[in-house]
Amino acid sequence: IVNLTKGKNHKNHEHFSDYFSDKKVYPIFFSGPNFADEIANFLPFCASVGCENSGILKEFTQDFASENLALYPTSDVISVQLCGIFKNILAIYSGYIAEEGRGQNYHAKICVDGISELKYITKKLGGSEITVDSYCGLGDIFLSCFGNKSRNYNFGRNLFHKNPTDKIIINSCTEGIN
Repeated sequence: IVNLTKGKNHKNHEHFSDYFSDKKVYPIFFSGPNFADEIANFLPFCASVGCENSGILKEFTQDFASENLALYPTSDVISVQLCGIFKNILAIYSGYIAEEGRGQNYHAKICVDGISELKYITKKLGGSEITVDSYCGLGDIFLSCFGNKSRNYNFGRNLFHKNPTDKIIINSCTEGIN
């Protein structure tokens, strides 16, 4: 099982990895700074790949890494999942403050503070700060918080202009809303 989604269960706040606590299945968590249109156009991309089983992780990395795809393997599935959630929230706020006109200095401050918070939360929940520094963390935050192609960033921009959220949601797949 390869998980490309972000988020937690809304009812019990479990991570996707919590559903496999019996260790009969070892899902792979794939997360990184990627825009689908660039992948479709065969442009280089990268991702953190998390799996608690080192053999499966090694095999997956060997099978899928290529000239166009750089993979950062890690056994730290907690951080890979948390980074995917957190970057969406940070990207929404980044879009909002961009429209608010607070400037790039403030935007950088918010992102640095957000990364510090993410490292603190990740460590408290059993993850590693090192994983936050990889593609799923810093890489995804840079792309999502500073790129006009980011759905979450654009959602934040629309929130500032008080566009109805239901219309924004219909026109995009904005992961950070929930």
